[in-house]
Formats: sequence, structure tokens, C-alpha cells
Amino acid sequence: MGGLKIKMQNNYLQLAEDLRQWFKTNEYKGIDPFQLDEKLFSRNIPFLSVIRKTLKPFHVLIPNKAFSNLPKIYYPKALGLIIAGNCLLYKKTSDKQIKADIIQENNLLISLLKQTKSIDFQNFCWGWPFIWGQAPRYPANTALTCVTAPILHALLDYCQLLDNEKETRENKKTKEIIKMQKEIKKIIESAIKFLLFDNQYYEGKDGICFYYSRIDKHKAISGNAIAAAFLIKYGTYFKNKELMDIGKKAVLFTLNHQEKNGSWKYIVDAEPTKENKIDNRHTGYIIEALIIARQVLIKSKSNNLEKDIIKTAIDKGLAFYKNNLFDGYLPKWSAEQTYPIDCHDVAQAIITMQIAGEKEFAKQILQFAIEKMSNGKDEFYYKYFENGKVNNSVFFRWNQAWIYVAVVRNI
Repeated sequence: MGGLKIKMQNNYLQLAEDLRQWFKTNEYKGIDPFQLDEKLFSRNIPFLSVIRKTLKPFHVLIPNKAFSNLPKIYYPKALGLIIAGNCLLYKKTSDKQIKADIIQENNLLISLLKQTKSIDFQNFCWGWPFIWGQAPRYPANTALTCVTAPILHALLDYCQLLDNEKETRENKKTKEIIKMQKEIKKIIESAIKFLLFDNQYYEGKDGICFYYSRIDKHKAISGNAIAAAFLIKYGTYFKNKELMDIGKKAVLFTLNHQEKNGSWKYIVDAEPTKENKIDNRHTGYIIEALIIARQVLIKSKSNNLEKDIIKTAIDKGLAFYKNNLFDGYLPKWSAEQTYPIDCHDVAQAIITMQIAGEKEFAKQILQFAIEKMSNGKDEFYYKYFENGKVNNSVFFRWNQAWIYVAVVRNI
């Protein structure tokens, strides 16, 4: 049994290395499914929201050829995810060359993040690199909490990694590392100012919620939970009590808006016309963020929230997640619909289950993805249908970057 475990870990390590090479070969660019939405609905069309809602159930039928002519683009969130995956891999490998390559790659990815920042604000922030949405219709690169916060997690992970790197390097290299750390910290501090002052947030008796964007001021729970976990991580690492307290209040908002059955709606107080489904990946984001926040608070002995209400929320959320958003170990799109199975849901389910301690469950999902939704080496596919067919479009962020993090977590 022990030999099988080692073999699987070695296989995952090779898969991670193949994905890293794929990113490098493609120069950290790729296509995204939302680019087709931008292409089809770039003009102001009457009744656009009605048209898009009507066509949505048929999105899964779009052939992969429809995506083949899309231009390859840099995608900020994907760049952040690769940094995050690289940091995890750095900790799990003993190969000095891989470690050195990761440092070099992460430095390049940070330079790309600097190039792709949103110009909405002077401070660092990021969004989707295309026009999308329906109410409102978001301009390309609109600064968003749900994009900026995951990137901040990755940058902080890399900053922490470089602390360990300094201890093993000679003086010349140490100076370069310190210089990079200072640059990363400046970017992080700037992006925190975006969250607090540019984007702003709701604050009430139920806690703090960072707005989805400055345009709509939606109170989206998953993005808020990710931002909360980051602020608690950052506040602990840099001993900033003010930011830790804001992070705790944002966690409190997430807890206060959990439904009785353990689920979370996508947006709090959404308009009746706004789709507000409880789906797989956003539920996974929230559970992952709460687990990270709780782990940091326990380690720092700062968990002064009454009793252990975070664990209670995690347990309830995880029970709903497992019982309603999976068909066996297959991630469902929503409680009502299993197929087609989406690569993005698959990746986040692997990450969430792994961090929740459901390691065998996570590995079962990963094995399904490798066997049924990939070429077995370095490309993962968009959708898996009930009849066993796949839409084998390979998307840079939606498939590849998310799966990379999922694979590395299971090494």
C-alpha cells in the first residue's frame, strides 16, 4: 500500500512538472471561454440579458472549434494561480533545480501581473481581461475582489517562501531575494489599499463584506471569504492587528449569511432578476477560505471569535457540499444538475476536499479528471458529458491553472 502511495505521488509530481512546462511553452498565455461571450455580445444588443439567459443552457453544446480562433491572452488570475501552485510545489520537492526554476518563474509571473493590472485605480488590482456579464456589462479589466484577493494569497505565499530561501542562499543571492520581497510587499500593500479604499466594503452588525466591484457593490460571499482569509494571513504574518480584525469581521459576515442547511448563496440581497444559484465551485471557495482563516487563527492563538463558530460553519458547509453537490465523487454543477461536469468545478473540488482533510476523496476526483478529462499528460478538458464524451477545449485559467494547483496539493 505504501509503495502504491509513493507511485501515485510520483505520478502527480510528473503531472505537475508537465503542466509547468505547458505554461512555459505557451508563454503563460491562453484562451478563456468568456472570450467567446465577449466576441458574440460585444455590441449593445437590445434585451441582451434575456438573450444571454436563454442561450445559457446551450453553452455546453458549443463545439471546441468555436474557441480555436480566439487570441491567446494573459489572464491575471491564472498567473496568480500558477504562482500559488509553484509555491506549493517548492515545499514538496527536494529537487534543487525545480526550486531554482520556480523562483525564476515566479519572478517572471510577477512582472506579468504588474503589466496586466487594472487601470481603474492607481493601486494594484486585477479583473477579467475581456468584456463580460449582463447586468451590469463589465468593461474589460474591471477591478474585482474575486480576482484581486486570490492573487494576493499567491503573492503572500511567495513572500513567505522567499523568507526560507534567504536562509539557504549566499550573500549576493540574498540581496536579490530581499529586493524581490520588498517589491512584492509594495504590490500587496497597494492592493490592500484597493480593497479598503478604492473598492470599499459594506460594514454592519453582521460583519464586513468587500464589494464584488466598485461598479455594482454586490455583496458576493465567496470573494469576501477569500479576501477575509488573506487579511487574516497577512495580518498574522506582518503583525498588523487592524487588518486581522477587518479579516475577522469579513469572516463573521460569511458565517452570518450561511443558510440553515449549510449552504451559501452567491450574492447576499441579490435582486430578484439576478441568478443566485448555489453551485459547486463557489461553495468550495468559501469552505477553503474558512479553513485557511481558522488554521491561521488557531496557529496565531488569535481565534477570539465566540466558541469555535468557524469550525461549526465549516462542518455544516462541508456536509451540505458533500451531500448535495456531488454524485458519488463527481462534482455536480448545482444541487439539481450533475452533467456536464465542468473542469473548473473538478479542480476546486479537489482543492477543497484536500484542504478539508478528505484526501482520498480528493484523489478519487483527481483520478477521474486524469482518466476522463485529460490527455493523460499536460492538458485538461473543459466538459465531461453523461455519455462519456468530452469538449476537449483547453483553457488557460478555467482548466489548466486551477488543475495545476489541485494536482500540486495532492503530491
